Amino acid sequence: MEFFIDKTAEKKLALFKLLFFADEPISVKEILTQLQFSKSTLFRYLKELEEDLALTFDPQSFLLINENNVYAYKSETQIDKSLIVNRLNLYYVKGSIRFKIILALYKKRYTSVDEVANDLYVSPSYLYRQLKDIYTFLDDFHLKINFKPDIQQSTNFVGSEIHLRFFFVYFYWSVFKGIEWPFKRLPESMYDLYYKNEIDKHFPKENLAPAKATQIGYLLTITFWRVNSRKEYIQLDNDLTEILTAICEINDISSSIATTWTQLPENIVTQEKLFFNFFTRIVVASVDSDEMKADIAKHLLTLDSSIIYYCVSFLDELQLYFNLKMTPQKKMINLYYVILYHLYMRYIKVEHAKYLNDPFQLKELNSPVKLSKSLEASLNKFYSQFIKKNHSFNQSDSSKQLTFSLSYFIINSIELEPIPVLVHFSNNISGEYLIKNKINTIFGTSNIRFIDDIDQAFLVISDCYEGAIPNENYFYIEEMHNPIIWKGLFDFIQQHLFNHSFAN
Repeated sequence: MEFFIDKTAEKKLALFKLLFFADEPISVKEILTQLQFSKSTLFRYLKELEEDLALTFDPQSFLLINENNVYAYKSETQIDKSLIVNRLNLYYVKGSIRFKIILALYKKRYTSVDEVANDLYVSPSYLYRQLKDIYTFLDDFHLKINFKPDIQQSTNFVGSEIHLRFFFVYFYWSVFKGIEWPFKRLPESMYDLYYKNEIDKHFPKENLAPAKATQIGYLLTITFWRVNSRKEYIQLDNDLTEILTAICEINDISSSIATTWTQLPENIVTQEKLFFNFFTRIVVASVDSDEMKADIAKHLLTLDSSIIYYCVSFLDELQLYFNLKMTPQKKMINLYYVILYHLYMRYIKVEHAKYLNDPFQLKELNSPVKLSKSLEASLNKFYSQFIKKNHSFNQSDSSKQLTFSLSYFIINSIELEPIPVLVHFSNNISGEYLIKNKINTIFGTSNIRFIDDIDQAFLVISDCYEGAIPNENYFYIEEMHNPIIWKGLFDFIQQHLFNHSFAN
């Protein structure tokens, strides 16, 4: 999380990743060019990195190789590379003053800035400068910080309980990512005893990746802290209560949070269980199977709810406008996501590009590929027409971008027609069969359709002249025993399949 890493640590981390992930050692000149360091800064950072790595890992875990001003890091540990980077990142975050401020305010309620400064061993003036940036950061989460001593509240953070929980989960997961257990007041042993078994019962291992189970554990622990320790409870409006109740009737994933709530009033427990169902589906990707998503959407259609009517209208109009073909099952899965998107926009409202996890933060939108101008223009036109019909729709910039992401997700989740390919190999009688079989093995029959009509073929693979075919659609396969030719063929097909998937 960049906000919680100071500039020097951020630069050292960039230097480490550059040298650690490089396929071969990198020269000083290239390092200085890529990272825009001075030579003296580079050598200072290398020295500091040596100390940082020794503090984060075993002192002998990393070796900095230097041969004639060409550098690389060699790891002597069996730890996965991504985990190494995440641990070093966590080390830097935990050392930052902004992180320490948020953590202090999370654990204790302060009545003055001086009191915080005293606990963190910094001057009040320095703390005020840091708080100014933190105030701006928290605005995105619809939260403020209040130090007034006469306010009766359990924390310095001020905002709705929904926004407070969203921020705490975002903060802890973004920083720790399951690398270590950060909740000292609920030891991991106690969590395992009270909650982990419940998660394992509801989510069998084959249905839940370890990181997702840990992420749910963070949600559970923060819920436990807010409800049991702080006595702060969720309050849902009638519209959201009705929708979440219907979702729970199909798949209630809240059983693990009520194990220690025997003394709470039933209405509080009900609201907390409903919110946990909502919160988990917003924060953790795909906790429902595709079959469950479709069943949930079908059940929600039975409600007399303006929100559901709106979501159905959105999906119907998007399907009509872009002429999308969906099976009944696929349409229900898409409706499930439309409803979650809309509930997020209505009740969470944190700008999605920075803070949402999958499935909202779509991997397609994070790739180097950008929306084609024609698709972007079409989405703009569709959006304008839709909001004219739906005046109550949230028209903020972040909601517009989220609507674009949702529309793009639905459009690109539609199964594409396979690419028609003609294969001709004249050198031997079995060559054509072998080429087709290899292509099917690599790319599957759902992506490639072999045909014999050259006028209908999108790609032509041949060892002969086949007429006036554009170079970008023709691959000349001279012989079949050269691995370089096979690699070139597979790269050729892969590039066209890639372009085909973004052709809208």
